[in-house]
Amino acid sequence: MRTSRARRACSFPPCSMLAMDLWEHAYMVDYMPAGKADYVEAFFLNLNWSVMETRFARLCA
Repeated sequence: MRTSRARRACSFPPCSMLAMDLWEHAYMVDYMPAGKADYVEAFFLNLNWSVMETRFARLCA
């Protein structure tokens, strides 16, 4: 899912299971401008995969 020019993500179909904010304001304070890769890695390491599995099963039902 991509948004540009500050469009709201809710304008997309409601079947999204997961969204990640990749605008600089999301990671700048903790990871600095060059830390985008570290931010993405930390995002996926901190996901609750059991919850994601439940959401996926609900979408496929």
